[in-house]
Amino acid sequence: MPQVPAQVPAQYLLSPCAPSPRTLIEVLYDTAARYPDAAAIDDGTVQLTYSELISDIEASVAWLAARGIGRGDRIGIRMPSGSFALYEAILATLAFGLMGMIPGSLGMYTAENYPNHLRALGNGATSVSQRLSSVISPTLVGLILPSYGVGGVYGMFAVFAIVGGVTCALFSIETAGKTLEELSPSPAPAATA
Repeated sequence: MPQVPAQVPAQYLLSPCAPSPRTLIEVLYDTAARYPDAAAIDDGTVQLTYSELISDIEASVAWLAARGIGRGDRIGIRMPSGSFALYEAILATLAFGLMGMIPGSLGMYTAENYPNHLRALGNGATSVSQRLSSVISPTLVGLILPSYGVGGVYGMFAVFAIVGGVTCALFSIETAGKTLEELSPSPAPAATA
């Protein structure tokens, strides 16, 4: 059983000074009201101020509503990571109240050299592992933190990242810039007698 410290460190006794709980969208609107002309998003190509970002988000929310999409409906966002459009889309769905989960890995490795049924199986297995991780990780953190501290928790996540990296390095195939024919050549026709 982990030992509870006899005295709580002072930095953990500051909760009365903390602001009231807010959603990400509330924080965004508050920041935009205070700094409307400050850069909110810069993806290296497009730079948006907070006021421009809010305007784009509100236009996206109106676009969704005009198509009959509302609370309880499901939508999917699949875009390359790092673009301003991805962040706008995520923020718009949060503002509209549609998204309950933001996957950490929006683009999973789905090499086109595998048949559709194997890609579907791979995506399903990945989805299951993400869900299991979201259930198991807090439990592991709760077990590791008292005994090994924050360093132990970071170590655990580092091990998971290393295992994932080694798995990709050993078993994945680079597909960038290659055609489907290069990745999955047709088998040679069978010789006829």
